[in-house]
Amino acid sequence: VRHEYYKGANCVFVVYDITRRDTFDEAIDFWYKDARMELGNIPFVLVGNKIDLEHARQISKEQGQKKAEDLSSFFIETSALKNINVQDTFKLIGIGLFFKTLEQI
Repeated sequence: VRHEYYKGANCVFVVYDITRRDTFDEAIDFWYKDARMELGNIPFVLVGNKIDLEHARQISKEQGQKKAEDLSSFFIETSALKNINVQDTFKLIGIGLFFKTLEQI
């Protein structure tokens, strides 16, 4: 069933809650690995959400950046509630799709 979520996708956002370590682990161990296996070499953006809750942070920005680097993915932190970096997240996907298209030419 979960394969239907991203069937035919050209890019993937893998989002976790910076205040909950379990969401970070699940985002990587389950969603990222499963989507990468299914979709291959497409742009991925690892998104740490809820930066408006800095006081409750469990995943540091550096941990997110390092994990994204290890996974050859883009990385950004956002706050959907306060609309921080939300548009920039979509710009990263645009950049990823641009470079993916160049590789195919």
